[in-house]
Amino acid sequence: MAGLLEHLHSNCGICHHCIHLLLPDDTANVPVEDTAYGDGCTVCLGLSSPRFQMDRMLPEIQRSLTPYCCGDESCANQPFSRDSPTIQLPWWIQVRAHGAIAVIRTVVPHLARTANELYLAIKEGIKTSLKELLSATFMNPWHQGDMLEEEAGCLSIHILVVPSTDGSSMDRLLPSTLQSYIVTHAEEIQKKHDKLLHPRTRFRGKDPTMKQGGDPRINLEGRLRREWWSNNHDWWKTVTAWLDKDTVHQWSKEDNHSIECANWLQHVSKTKDSSCSIHATTWRRPFCIHGYYTKTRRDVSQTPFYVMDARITNDNATISHSFVRKGVSSVEEEICPVIAKYCGGISTRNNNTTDTTSSIRFGMCKFHASGREDMDVRMLLHPNDSLNDKQTTITGRPFVCEVMDAHWCPTLQTLKCIQEEINGFTTKVHVAIQEQQPNQDLEWDHRGWPHSLVSRSYGNNTHGVGVSSLQFVSFNVFSTLQSETECKIKYYACICWSELPLESNDHLCQMLGCGPPCEEKGNACSTSIYPLKIEQNTPLRVLHRRSSDIRIRYILSLSASRIDTHWFRLRLSTSAGTYVKEFVHGDCGRTYPSVRSMLGRRIDITELDCEGIASEDSEGASCSDTR
Repeated sequence: MAGLLEHLHSNCGICHHCIHLLLPDDTANVPVEDTAYGDGCTVCLGLSSPRFQMDRMLPEIQRSLTPYCCGDESCANQPFSRDSPTIQLPWWIQVRAHGAIAVIRTVVPHLARTANELYLAIKEGIKTSLKELLSATFMNPWHQGDMLEEEAGCLSIHILVVPSTDGSSMDRLLPSTLQSYIVTHAEEIQKKHDKLLHPRTRFRGKDPTMKQGGDPRINLEGRLRREWWSNNHDWWKTVTAWLDKDTVHQWSKEDNHSIECANWLQHVSKTKDSSCSIHATTWRRPFCIHGYYTKTRRDVSQTPFYVMDARITNDNATISHSFVRKGVSSVEEEICPVIAKYCGGISTRNNNTTDTTSSIRFGMCKFHASGREDMDVRMLLHPNDSLNDKQTTITGRPFVCEVMDAHWCPTLQTLKCIQEEINGFTTKVHVAIQEQQPNQDLEWDHRGWPHSLVSRSYGNNTHGVGVSSLQFVSFNVFSTLQSETECKIKYYACICWSELPLESNDHLCQMLGCGPPCEEKGNACSTSIYPLKIEQNTPLRVLHRRSSDIRIRYILSLSASRIDTHWFRLRLSTSAGTYVKEFVHGDCGRTYPSVRSMLGRRIDITELDCEGIASEDSEGASCSDTR
């Protein structure tokens, strides 16, 4: 056995670490010693050497960490993932493992591992040693701190090792049988390479809104492949450098290459050609910020709203397409940029394209809301902080911002600053305004709308968007955001027009089967016919994007107030998923019963407000998107 160990180390150029992995623990007491990585190991390319990791890998990792550490190289205050860094090794290592195993089998055929087992053992060993090295270098960065159990906001590291083939002859790079296999299957291998080099785009057209990119590890490999191809148009060199897993595995299954692999490995050990380049990428894992929003303008959508504009050119031969923006802003655009600002910005190092001006990003601040309202519908707070049921709290619309690959992780104090900047005033100023204009003293105009919306919204910025109760949440809250809101009570107020004159307020309430508001503040009074069960077919305005189906919804309460001969105001509470506009005008009979069918005349709705969402489940609520 001692002669075999000496032969593997001296004649085959295999380091003690790889020998230890090749042979079972009970065969020999093999010392795991460092190898001068300048000479390199014929199997692991010297990557297992602590010296190599310290001199070559660690500096590359530190460079990738720079944007995330605020100039502090120690990164002591940055939470790192408790998992080991991920690493992508060249499949050259598995090819060389075949040669090492072939040498051992000439002496003790039953002792050696498989080439794939050796490859995975080398990868796991490097990951473990890198974790220990980073822990010592960055002053125990694996401490999770205040982050959540799923390690939201922690930093993750990925290392990609690419072997260098410059100036190397093919006989030192790959065994002759593998070279022959590549030539034979050149077309198939080329297709795989082209697919990775030019992946299919996820979004077509010229949509101006920002889209999410892919995994930063895949993006790193894609960029390096494109850079390699732009500098080396030699197809053979590219295939050799980016040898893929399937090619190696299929080659190893075709024939027995033991003798050829053993001789080739010993030939490689004399050339000492095992240079490689190290590339590292760092990204911050996503974290979620939950809150509630209000909006007081009817020209602000929830997300950026663009429509396709098709125009015929001057020659009347072609049609030009462009996107036209609707509205002055959106809730997403009022919230996400402020969050990104207080996170030090969103990294663009992990883009899935080399074009830094591209709108496709891996890192971004992604806005998710619990349902949505139309752009011309305001999202307000209810005139009362609570209704008759003191356990029911009325809030704005819940939302979650998923922040991916941020430079910094905000603190709880930072969340307060974010909220104040979005709202357009400090919390103290807002409290003072509310004290001066309490809800119960609101003045109403002739149509029933309050003169001031300050106390019915969270903010006062130029576009009428406000937020409240920003806090860090787990991904469990994000995943249940939509399902939870499907069992809520929604409160609405609207201004309606009647084709035929309205005799009196009492007559209006009698036909609708409801009562007038209990108080001037507009609390709805339920009567015997409410909750009212209605059937709603998919509205015509959304039929192009939703399947046609009849859905059961409930009008939980309703109150009516006559404004003049043809105008009246409604206040109602509904189960989730109710299309209020269609409940008013009937949608050509697709909603029944409706206000139109109950009044027996043409009714239209001119203004609609959502006046809050109940924060507790309600009986009779349905499961559908809110409108």
